[in-house]
Order: sequence, then C-alpha cells, then structure tokens
Amino acid sequence: MLDKIVQISDIQNENIKSLAQSFSVSEDEIIRRALDEFIRANMIRLQPGDGSGLESFLARAQEISKKHHLPEGYRFSRNEL
Repeated sequence: MLDKIVQISDIQNENIKSLAQSFSVSEDEIIRRALDEFIRANMIRLQPGDGSGLESFLARAQEISKKHHLPEGYRFSRNEL
C-alpha cells in the first residue's frame, strides 16, 4: 500500500472517527472504503462509448484538427510559450 497525505475538514475528520468507532475498524479503513465506493460509482461514467470524458475530448480534438491548419513548415517551440 501507498501512503497519501490529504487535508480534510474538521467535520470530515469527526465523521470518519465516528464511523470507525461504529464499524469497529480503523479510520484508514473507512477512508479506503469510501474511496473504493466513490471510484466504483464513477467508473460507470468512465466506460468507453458513452461520449464523456477522454473519449469525447479526443473526438472533439480530432474535429478541430481537421479544420485548423498551421502554416506550412511551422514547428512548435517551447520557447514560444
């Protein structure tokens, strides 16, 4: 397992403590379970083919690239930024 440092509000901290006591598990376990549930609930929205997220971004980027052309011989340079 990896260690992560996050900042939470006082209310979130109290809620985590209360849940940990209620379920007789560690506060870490409450956070892991909450994170797992959040990820599970949102993975449905991240499935390919639904027109959201990265897939729609890449599709839109391809549309734009077909309409926009840079001058011939143009090369991007980091110094231009």
